[in-house]
Amino acid sequence: MAFKSGIFESDIIGTDPDTGLPLFDRGVDEEWWDRYLSEFTNNGIGGNDPNVLQVTSGEGLSINTNSGSAFINGKYGFDDDIQNIPIDAPDTLNPRIDRVVVRRDDPERDLSLLVIKGTPSSTPEPPPLVRTSAMWDIGLALVTVLPNATQITQNDIVDTRFDPVVCGVATRDKALDEHANKTPADGVHGFNFENDTLTFSSGIQERGIVLAPSGTAPGPVTNVTISTAWPVPAGFSPNTMGIWWTDPSDDRWVRTRVVRKLAAAPQNDTDGTIICETTTRNKYSGSPSPTLSNVLLDPVPRPGGMYYYRFFTYNKTGVVNSGTTATSGFPVSAEKKTWAGTVKVTPATVNVPAYVEVAFTGAMFTEPPIVCVTANSQVIGTNLLGVSVSNITATGCRVYVTRTNIVESTINVIAMEAGANGL
Repeated sequence: MAFKSGIFESDIIGTDPDTGLPLFDRGVDEEWWDRYLSEFTNNGIGGNDPNVLQVTSGEGLSINTNSGSAFINGKYGFDDDIQNIPIDAPDTLNPRIDRVVVRRDDPERDLSLLVIKGTPSSTPEPPPLVRTSAMWDIGLALVTVLPNATQITQNDIVDTRFDPVVCGVATRDKALDEHANKTPADGVHGFNFENDTLTFSSGIQERGIVLAPSGTAPGPVTNVTISTAWPVPAGFSPNTMGIWWTDPSDDRWVRTRVVRKLAAAPQNDTDGTIICETTTRNKYSGSPSPTLSNVLLDPVPRPGGMYYYRFFTYNKTGVVNSGTTATSGFPVSAEKKTWAGTVKVTPATVNVPAYVEVAFTGAMFTEPPIVCVTANSQVIGTNLLGVSVSNITATGCRVYVTRTNIVESTINVIAMEAGANGL
C-alpha cells in the first residue's frame, strides 16, 4: 500500500453544481481525518474549564448539561447552550443509577448527549459504557434515581468527567505538551505515543519514556463530619448519612473524590463505591451550618456493619493525595428476621407450670433468637399467675404457663434475630 498523506493544495479548482461542495484532486476521507486528529488529541471533554459539559440538576425529574465540547476518536462536537434532558420515571421499590454520556454514533454520523438508563436494584450498578467500532461513549456523570423520586437533586449526581478511564480531558498535542521539558537525544526524528509510553527514534534506536501523572498532590481534606443527627429529607432512606468537609485551599487542588467501603477503609481511590466526585471547592463544606445545599447525602445500603469513607484530592494531572485519613460512619443495622405466632396451653394441675413446644417454621434463624411471650386471655395475677420461655434454640423454644385453675390460655410468641450487639 502506498504511503498516504495530506492535506495539500488542489490543482483542480471548482464547485459541484449539484451539492455546492468544492471539487479537489487531493481529497481525504473520514478515516484519514480521524487518524490525523487522533495523533494530537485524545478522547474527553474539551478544555480544563470545570464547567465544560457539567451535569447539574434540573426541574423535577430532569438534568441540565452545561455548554462545552468533546473529542471522541477524532470526531469533534460542541454545544453552546445549556441542554435539559428528562430522566425516566423511578421505580416504586428500588433505586437505579443512570449514566449521562456523549456518544459518537457512526451509523447516525453524529455526536450527541444522552442518558443510558440503569436497572433498579437494592444494590444498583451503573450501566456500562458503549465502546464498539461503531459507537463510543465518554461518561459525564452518574445519576441516582431514588424510588418514587419527583426531583433529581445535585446530591444524586456524581461527576465522572475527570476520570480518565470513563471520560477525561481532551489535551492538545496528546503527550508532548506534558513533556515539553524533556530533552531527547540529538537527532530525534519522530515520536510515537501508545499505552502511556512516549517513544522517540534517533534513526539508530528507539527509546521509551513511560508517562505518569506529574507534579505535587494537593493537601488533604479537613474537618470531615459524618452525621445522622439531623432530619433525613423526604425520599431518602432512614440510613442516609450527611457528610461534609473542607477542601484544601492550595492552587494544586482541582477535585475531590469520596469512596465508601463496608467493614474496612478504602485502600485507594477505586477500592469501594465512588459516591461523589466534585470539582467545586468546598461545595460540601456544611458552612456556615449544615443544610441540604452544602451537605453530601449518602443513602447507604443495609447489609449491616460499619461503613468507612475516604477522601482523595487530585491535581490537574491526576496526582492523588494518598495521605487522607479514612473516616468511619455509624454502624448500619441489617433488617432483622422476625417470627410471630400464638400457642394454646392448658395446665393439667393448678399452680403447677405447664408447657408446650414451639417450632419456628421456615428455618429462618441460624442462631437462637430473642423471644418474648405474653398472654392475651387473662390479666396476670388473677387466675393466670405467669408465663415464661426457656430452651430457646434456632428452631424453637418452650413456653410455660402457671394458672390457679385448669383453663386454656392463649400465648403470643415473638422471636427476633439478634444482632452482633443484641437488638
